[in-house]
Amino acid sequence: MPTVSVGRDRLFAALGRKYTQEEFEDLCFSFGIELDDVTTEKAIIRKEKHLDEEEAEGDEEIIYKIEVPANRYDLLCLEGLAQALRIFNKQDKMPTYKLANISKESTIKMHVKPEALPPVEINFVPLKQDKAFRADELMEFYKVSEPKS
Repeated sequence: MPTVSVGRDRLFAALGRKYTQEEFEDLCFSFGIELDDVTTEKAIIRKEKHLDEEEAEGDEEIIYKIEVPANRYDLLCLEGLAQALRIFNKQDKMPTYKLANISKESTIKMHVKPEALPPVEINFVPLKQDKAFRADELMEFYKVSEPKS
């Protein structure tokens, strides 16, 4: 499951109240998500850069790492997560979305032709490589660099 990192204080402000960690874990469990980790921005930087306690610079803001279901794209940001939790807590009503009435003159037409370049004419640059490869060269490159087991 994806993990979303959000600032605790910003999340609580968006939810309209403060929670203890236990209350928030219960809310998450009831909603079907999980509070995976509680950390600080400073601790994250220290871990990423392999620094000592006093070397790390950063804010001491508390960060909640929340696991969300993979099919809930709306929960991948602070605003979406807060909106869903507010609706779950009956603080907000379910939003009603309506299709906008767009005039035909405002629409954009795109003409896509089915032609494509043959693979030998397309150049690819693999990650962490500087050289561009044709398709056949790229396949050979991957065959040679495959780990032998």
